Amino acid sequence: MRKLVSLTFTAASLFFIVFAFGFHSVYGISKLKKIAFDYYPDGHLLHNIKFLVAFNPLFSVPFNIIIITEIFEKIKMFNPFLRNSDNSLNRRKVLQTRLVLLTCVFILTLLSTDIAVIFELVGGLFGPILGFILPVRLLTHVPDS
Repeated sequence: MRKLVSLTFTAASLFFIVFAFGFHSVYGISKLKKIAFDYYPDGHLLHNIKFLVAFNPLFSVPFNIIIITEIFEKIKMFNPFLRNSDNSLNRRKVLQTRLVLLTCVFILTLLSTDIAVIFELVGGLFGPILGFILPVRLLTHVPDS
């Protein structure tokens, strides 16, 4: 599993680097655009795909919140926010935790209308925090059978 995760992230990193270098080498810094779809002329199919991509947060944000909450269920320090005194999951607390996380994401969107700034904030703030709480090494470790 660890090797698969490593290969997946390496391939994704190379993918983004190759495409970034390709756009930079073709268009240069003087014609740099924030959204890659804007390099295509208006009315072109690839230009219009950006409108489909805009719907991604409607699906990915709630699912990511659910997944993060499920990960938090396994960490003892989050037990007071998710569990009853008998250590069983409390549906009301789980729902409240999800709503708090969704509210935090919504508040971040009020800081700017520039989507790049929002992605930088989310990645810069929550990435390291989750890395300290839940190191990836522990997630990908498969015990010896």
